[in-house]
Amino acid sequence: MQDDAELVDRIIHIEEMKEELEELSGGQALIGRTAQELPLQVEEQFLEYVLAFERAETVTHRELLARDGVPLPPPDELTEDQIEQTLANVIHALAGHRTFLMNTDHLSDHELYSRLWGDVLDEAGPLLPPDSGTNCHMDLVGSGSEDDVNLWLTYYADEEARADWSKEFPEDQIPSHRDPPYDRDRYLPGPPAPC
Repeated sequence: MQDDAELVDRIIHIEEMKEELEELSGGQALIGRTAQELPLQVEEQFLEYVLAFERAETVTHRELLARDGVPLPPPDELTEDQIEQTLANVIHALAGHRTFLMNTDHLSDHELYSRLWGDVLDEAGPLLPPDSGTNCHMDLVGSGSEDDVNLWLTYYADEEARADWSKEFPEDQIPSHRDPPYDRDRYLPGPPAPC
């Protein structure tokens, strides 16, 4: 059991973090009490994570890869063999930054690299330390656009998900299921298993 001095220190630390979050957000932070009180240690860990996120440098994936020395030549300048190797380098470098691709089996290597090179790598996000336990998932059909929804329903949604979609959106025409033309996703690096 923690002594009174530790308890007071933890409460002070929590209040200081809340004040900093208020300052960082210009008074727009939504940090307050939940319906159910959290243990102080949990609240402190949560606030430390939120502060790390808010303090982090914002960087694009392209900038991160450049810092790592990963070349990103335009896709049209590469042969198919070069595309395959360059794509593998990009995928593994992203995984080293805890960024993982998903739902790519509908794209050839050239199409996937072109899509990454053309816009996906330019998405910006916070640069969190590797030990933060945070993962980024790049879902290649996750934009919410009509085209991506159709691709997801065609290639990736299982029967239960397709039935749920049909119930939720009865006016939508559900495309017929098709097996994806490529088999890459199951070989892609993924986040480490939780401890």
